[in-house]
Amino acid sequence: MLLRYGGGRRPERKGNVDGVVRALIGFIVFGGAGLFAVQLLHADEGPPIRGGTGASIDRHLLGGFRGGAVSREGGARRIASSKEASSGSISSGFVGLKEGVKEETETGDDAVTRGAYLARIGGCITCHMDPDGGEALSGGRALETPYGTFYVSNISPDPDAGIGSWTLEDFQRALTKGKSPSGRLYWPSFPYASFTKMSDGDISDLWAYLRTTEVSAKKNREHDLPIRDRLGVARRVWRLFAFRPGPLPDVPGKDDVWRRGRYLVEALAHCGECHTPRTKIGALRRKRALAGAPYGIDGYAPNITPHERDGIGRWSDDDLETLLTLGMKPDGDFVSGSMAEIVEYETSKLHPDDVTALIAYLRSIEPLPSSGERHSDKHGESPADEDEEEDGD
Repeated sequence: MLLRYGGGRRPERKGNVDGVVRALIGFIVFGGAGLFAVQLLHADEGPPIRGGTGASIDRHLLGGFRGGAVSREGGARRIASSKEASSGSISSGFVGLKEGVKEETETGDDAVTRGAYLARIGGCITCHMDPDGGEALSGGRALETPYGTFYVSNISPDPDAGIGSWTLEDFQRALTKGKSPSGRLYWPSFPYASFTKMSDGDISDLWAYLRTTEVSAKKNREHDLPIRDRLGVARRVWRLFAFRPGPLPDVPGKDDVWRRGRYLVEALAHCGECHTPRTKIGALRRKRALAGAPYGIDGYAPNITPHERDGIGRWSDDDLETLLTLGMKPDGDFVSGSMAEIVEYETSKLHPDDVTALIAYLRSIEPLPSSGERHSDKHGESPADEDEEEDGD
């Protein structure tokens, strides 16, 4: 999933409005249970995509499935099911995607099925769908940033316009090292600084799925950047201060649920790419991880640390689950803009065990106050950040 700054929003979808209206009607008529039921019915509309172990939460709930313990090893490959889970329905899976992503009716724990879940949670679908309604993974979305406008690339299996001529090794190099098959460095608008922490198994499964999607010959568009930034020097400087290759280091004493949550937040779902503030060169301020960023989703990405005043410290686990699955905040308001897309296409499709793991991890991190003003200067920094270290930490 490419880094989401304030711009580059896709045109509003009528379906989002309909979903809110239906939810409100359900709430008025039946109360909270009605709101949830209407959301489930609404989620079943639209063409399906591959299901399996990572099937969407609405399908799991309808089938009585709540899952078992989560094993961190191998990412999505290792979701250990309890006896209750083994008797539940896990075959239907992903719903609501645009036309162009092939339907998968076969069930089972195969690489393509796992990869479909990873593509959803990793943001591949959300970012790489054609903003004009074209083929699902043909790219073209504009990402407006303080550093210029980046255009999302075609990742369909087309051998010329997409990644059809790539090998698995090429794909792994792109995600873990930020390099194209020819060795060209990618811009950090492609969040390989987070994807470098993905497991080899998950990368292989994601690759297996992407090769089954619809082919699109849509050509990639050149980024609109200042002349000074078009040279490779800028990317090399960024990598020097901001890129730390390799998997997540082990943290002794943590259980599998925490480890899975950390993997989701820091690697696969790469939450910090939006919710962590950056230095003037675009390096994440790791000492302020997830404390909110002036240039994030639609101009400001909120603080999601467990800080009582500025973050989610006062939210219950049910509040967080409701936000992730329905997009509704504790005050009854609904998320909008890019976050609404994230809920619709990503977090609402999280496996129930992954929802639990993600919440557990967010609860465990350091509670940090939000830094300074919500409005940024031209570099995407708030005034309170000006005196902080510029070394990427």
